[in-house]
Amino acid sequence: MPTATTPRRQGVWPTPGISATATGDRAVANGDQATATGGRARANGAFATATGVLANANGANATATGANANANGMSATATGDHANANGEFATATGDHATANGANATATGTLADANGQFATATGANANANGANATATGVNASANGANAAATGHLANANGLSATATGDRATANGFGATATGLTARANGPNATAMGRSAFADGTNATALGVQAAANGPDATATGVFANANGSHATAAGANAFANGASATATGAFANAQGANATATGVLSNANGISATATGDGATANGVSATATGQSARADGRRAVATGAFAEADGDSAIAMGNTAKANGDFATATGALANAQGARATATGVNASAIGETAVAMGSNASALGVDSIAVGDGAMAAGPGDVAVGQGAQVLADQGSAYGAGARRRRPHQCGRVRCRRHDRTRQSASVRHLAEHLHHGRHRVGCEQDRAGHADAYRHFECVRRSCRLHAG
Repeated sequence: MPTATTPRRQGVWPTPGISATATGDRAVANGDQATATGGRARANGAFATATGVLANANGANATATGANANANGMSATATGDHANANGEFATATGDHATANGANATATGTLADANGQFATATGANANANGANATATGVNASANGANAAATGHLANANGLSATATGDRATANGFGATATGLTARANGPNATAMGRSAFADGTNATALGVQAAANGPDATATGVFANANGSHATAAGANAFANGASATATGAFANAQGANATATGVLSNANGISATATGDGATANGVSATATGQSARADGRRAVATGAFAEADGDSAIAMGNTAKANGDFATATGALANAQGARATATGVNASAIGETAVAMGSNASALGVDSIAVGDGAMAAGPGDVAVGQGAQVLADQGSAYGAGARRRRPHQCGRVRCRRHDRTRQSASVRHLAEHLHHGRHRVGCEQDRAGHADAYRHFECVRRSCRLHAG
């Protein structure tokens, strides 16, 4: 049994230890059953094994295999040229692979694992931090419990996770999953090809979904949420502004607290709200509710399918109701209010003109300041007033009160104008003849009235005389 004092023979260094073996120029094996094979190979520790030129195994059961391979630590293993494993149970496999830390594992050319239980798998993979894991060519995980999986995947931050080719997660608890997905910020989450989440707790789910801002959420293909607490849910949904919300395919919410709900819904303005497929609200606090409902103007309100409110504080309530003008109000299916402060209330009610008022089914106020109240009531001119079911006024500033009451615009002769006196479509000669006949009939009528009065007077005289004779 050779000892430490045994003289060197034929270039072989002493090999103290039970059954220690050193083979190669200046190879050294120190420890029970230690084995050093190769020029200047060194094995130090019980059962240590160094194989290769300049291979170095230091520690019980340490194994270094390859030129310049280095295994330092109990049961450390380095396999490959210039492989380096430092730490108990550390494992480096591949040329220039490096594992630093207890139980660290680096597998692949130039793979690098630094930290307890760190794992790097793939050429140029890099895992830095306790329990960090990098899997894939050029994958990189930096931070305790960080995980990067995929070609060029990159996870930076405590518990950050990047999965997919070129996926990137930056921040504590950040998660990026999908080809080129990117999550930036603490607890940010991006899932889907090219998904992008930027901000604390930001979440983007879907192909090319994008969430920008703290707590922003984008869910759906091409969904986009920009602003703190903004939410876009649906394919191509877009929410832009703090707390803006767009829900539905192609829904669009623009402005702080704006809300668009429904396919192709559109809310533009601070606190604007559009609810229903195709609904549109444009203006601060504008509200459109119903399929294709539309509210244009500050605080405008349109409620009902195809309802339209156009003007500041305009209100249209009812299917196809329309209110056009500031403070105009139309209430009821097919109700129509046209003009500032015009009011139409009732099914098919119509108020045309500023401050016109129509109340009742089929009521019509057709002039500035006109008023029609009652089912079927009509005030046809400026200032006209018709009150009662079926009441009608066709005279400027005229009025009719009571069910079925009528007042028409008089002709120059004093009679109610009829179709015969409508001059809009008559030639001059025809109008002259019509007027001549009308006046002739008027004179005849007057003469008949006089004759009737004369007959009545004569009858009265006869009765009076007869009464005198009887009295005498």
